[in-house]
Amino acid sequence: MKTFSVMAKDEQGRTGLIRVSINELRQEGELEWPPETSALIKMTVLESRDQIQCWVKWPSFNVRCVISSGETGGRTFLHIDLAGTRRSYEMEAADRQAFLAFVAGLALPAAAVVREGEADSHQSEDDFLQAGELGLTHVSLFLGKRPAASVEMDFMNVVINGVSVSLPPPSPIPSDQGIFVPVGFYPSGETITIGWEFETRYVHAPATVLVGIFRNQSLQNRTLMATLNVEMFERYAGVSSVKV
Repeated sequence: MKTFSVMAKDEQGRTGLIRVSINELRQEGELEWPPETSALIKMTVLESRDQIQCWVKWPSFNVRCVISSGETGGRTFLHIDLAGTRRSYEMEAADRQAFLAFVAGLALPAAAVVREGEADSHQSEDDFLQAGELGLTHVSLFLGKRPAASVEMDFMNVVINGVSVSLPPPSPIPSDQGIFVPVGFYPSGETITIGWEFETRYVHAPATVLVGIFRNQSLQNRTLMATLNVEMFERYAGVSSVKV
């Protein structure tokens, strides 16, 4: 097991530990960072051997993650790209050199660069059911928020085409960006009507919540249905028609 760790500062000026531990033989590891501790699988390095590419393992599917470093205006950063969002952590120049040396020394296969917009737009073929082959689209309903916003919320009721949906416990969106629930498979290209209701609990200061769907386990393939300014201990509801 090889490990890189650094004390770095986030966008709000808070300092915290970031640790990447890698089992080279199994091509898996763990990312410990301020939002969460993430299980990493299918790890590779970029062909130039200066960044790590992998998947963060979720309970229901996996999301592409890229760990890299950069320099802007004389400041050096560790970047973590996950679920379509980049989190940047400022670190010392010596720490950046240590990260680059760490990545260059990893005995991991090299992989081609992931282009912008592809961060989680596709999964490897063994990650989930290929619903497209069945003429179906898998739909998930999400409540999104800014990573720094302290908002506790949960779905109360969901009705699709007039039928109540039995909801499983919500799953977290990586990088502390909200929650989602799967709501089933629907014929591709069909328009469905979704009635949704959710409840807030603790909310630190006014916050904005996004309500929407994403398709086939891809956060990039999403449709926004509502943007709401929320307060604590309130219920919010709406009805939307979306094409799947």
